[in-house]
Amino acid sequence: MLDGHAVCTSAADPDGVIIAVRMGLFRSRDQGGSWEDLRVDRFSPFTYGRDIKVSPQDPNTLYACLSVAASSKDGALYRSQDIGRTWQRFDKVQPHGTLMSVSLHPADAKQVYIAARYGEVFGTADGGESWRETPLPSGVQHIYALACG
Repeated sequence: MLDGHAVCTSAADPDGVIIAVRMGLFRSRDQGGSWEDLRVDRFSPFTYGRDIKVSPQDPNTLYACLSVAASSKDGALYRSQDIGRTWQRFDKVQPHGTLMSVSLHPADAKQVYIAARYGEVFGTADGGESWRETPLPSGVQHIYALACG
């Protein structure tokens, strides 16, 4: 039922583990013995967690790809700057599919990229102020992972 999609750990919470699942985002503070719901529904209409990453530059900053379902026509990238206590929408795009992956540049915190299931890639090089779509070859679909750097 939980259908796990991504897991991350952060130096800001060395005993914690955060997972992205179809029911949302959850944190364990005891190596998986128990889990708490981070309640992203308080901040977002999108609650289906597809990916979660910790900023390489700031261990308090998390990015999460959220959608409404595994195969939907919508999704958004949310950012938490307090290791998951609060979330704000970070992207300024309108994908035509579930957001599947977020990729963070290892040396430049202003570069963030997201991939949508049906062949869309969006990125920002200015910390989220502006976004552009990167055209992919014709026929490319079903992107599940993305890397940059």
